[in-house]
Amino acid sequence: MFYLFLENNKITKLSLRGIPHFEQMFLIMNLFSRIKFIELQQISDYSVEPIIRGALWKIQITNNNHLKPLCVHVDEESHDELEKLQKMINSESLLEDYIIYRRHDKYYLKWK
Repeated sequence: MFYLFLENNKITKLSLRGIPHFEQMFLIMNLFSRIKFIELQQISDYSVEPIIRGALWKIQITNNNHLKPLCVHVDEESHDELEKLQKMINSESLLEDYIIYRRHDKYYLKWK
């Protein structure tokens, strides 16, 4: 029955809060393969860099073509790591054609 639910689910937007570990985020991304938008709160005490790296890595290995924008909440006081994130994405070839920006306490990442 659960497998049938996974095959036929139509969930396209997902907001995850209170996820203590990356593995749980990856499991959820696997279960809901038709997700088009995912919003993550900062996971435990991780910085935004490993969260975005892990999500993009997971998208690449699962070949999830549905998911395009990614939103990650950060602490309002946290440093602006936009340049650092761009360098990471480019140096690790995680995405080719993308836009990343920060608005208030959220980083948005969109790609084609």
